[in-house]
Amino acid sequence: MRIRGSCMICNENASPETYKELFIELRDDNVYEIVCDEGHCSTIILHENKFELLFEMGVLAFIDGYYREAVTNLAASLERLYEYYINIVLLHRGINYKDIMITWKNVKNQSERQFGAFCYLYLLENGTSPQTFSNRFVEFRNNVIHKGYFPAIKEVIEYGEAVLKVMNVLLLYIINRYRKEVAELHFINQNEYRDRIKNRNAQLYSMSIPISIRLSAPYEIPENSFEDMIRNRKDFRIFIK
Repeated sequence: MRIRGSCMICNENASPETYKELFIELRDDNVYEIVCDEGHCSTIILHENKFELLFEMGVLAFIDGYYREAVTNLAASLERLYEYYINIVLLHRGINYKDIMITWKNVKNQSERQFGAFCYLYLLENGTSPQTFSNRFVEFRNNVIHKGYFPAIKEVIEYGEAVLKVMNVLLLYIINRYRKEVAELHFINQNEYRDRIKNRNAQLYSMSIPISIRLSAPYEIPENSFEDMIRNRKDFRIFIK
């Protein structure tokens, strides 16, 4: 999977007719070190969170007819949002980020324990259980991921709507209550990305891409359904196979 990018040096004074695109392989670390056809060296740091990128990949997998992969990406997106919430709340409670990462290593390969940590941390913060979806969607997700089940289109759409509903409620809550910690975690992540840059002589740029969901202030729950997002993304896609 690749994303659309560009050489900022080549396109500094480009018109729409002369603008040059680059197609960059998607990376896990959000750091893209590129060399264009003119030999310009650039490093691009992507602003998007992993849960945002995974949700977008779920939408595009559905469009391309890969329904099992759509479920996998949507499920992973929700799990990474749970992780994001845990980090935000622990920062809010004054826990050092390095200690958060050291502790996370104990559960990073165990999604059920991560979900348990999320539920109890949410309960501690709010005195009530978080909104999640019904067990039938949990069973559906497990059948697809672990048992090789081939889902019907209708089932994937229903699952996508359920994931989107849970994510929207949590995103709205995060940005309204923890805006300071959202900015702090973004700053921490951006510094980590910069530390991974190999070519220190390259031009450094930050880039943000259009995606279906985004944690931003003020956050408003979109009126679009999962099906609407699918229709919208058929016209323009930032990810390219």
